[in-house]
Amino acid sequence: MVITRLNEIVEYARLSDGGSDTLAEREYILSKHREGLIKQISLLEDHLKALDYKINLYKSGKVC
Repeated sequence: MVITRLNEIVEYARLSDGGSDTLAEREYILSKHREGLIKQISLLEDHLKALDYKINLYKSGKVC
């Protein structure tokens, strides 16, 4: 994933040199990155909910 993201950054930078002729391609890269971030945020929110549940078990004394 990190290598893919790095490749996207390099491609975006290369396209930026193309000026307005590459606007659509750059917008596409940014949109795909945004979609990935939304998925990551959702996953992190799920992990946070699970962690909060476990912490509340400890706080309630239900874990020995």
